[in-house]
Amino acid sequence: MFKLLRAFLLIICLAVFVPFFTAADGRGKNDRKIENIPKSSAFRRSLETSLARRGLRTIDFCDEQDAVSCRVLNDYGAIFLTDDKNLLLPPVCIFANDAAVADFQNQMQITRARIGSATIELQAEAMNALLATRDEAIAAGLDITPRDGAEAARRDYADTTRLWNSLFCPRSNIGGATAN
Repeated sequence: MFKLLRAFLLIICLAVFVPFFTAADGRGKNDRKIENIPKSSAFRRSLETSLARRGLRTIDFCDEQDAVSCRVLNDYGAIFLTDDKNLLLPPVCIFANDAAVADFQNQMQITRARIGSATIELQAEAMNALLATRDEAIAAGLDITPRDGAEAARRDYADTTRLWNSLFCPRSNIGGATAN
């Protein structure tokens, strides 16, 4: 079970954190802020502890005043809980543009594997953890496959923008879309 959790944490680095963007006004529909997450929450305590081991604070990589940044960190911030020194963590919650994403991804050792019907790319450490965990799952009569195929792994800024626009914008007023 530990390997499954570890694989999940490692995969998030490329699957989710790589490229994100904010609305033009820098705000999202959900105005939650990092400081509004109760300090008693298990995630917040674990995040603060993990970051402290690295000499970091949340404000070092995530704009605590930006609702979208806070949402990304709250929903997908588990990657910052890893202690794997071989994993390159993103320097920000939200990358500003395609060049920033490309620069970050160019620093990584990327591995490609076919899982189910999808070919995915992840950091080598994340892929190794995923494949080992998948082997354990298969031995137990289960399987782990990427949700939505290759989109569940490394992607560039343009692909993430497309996904964001297709999933988030129709449910908000951002970008001229109407709420559903």
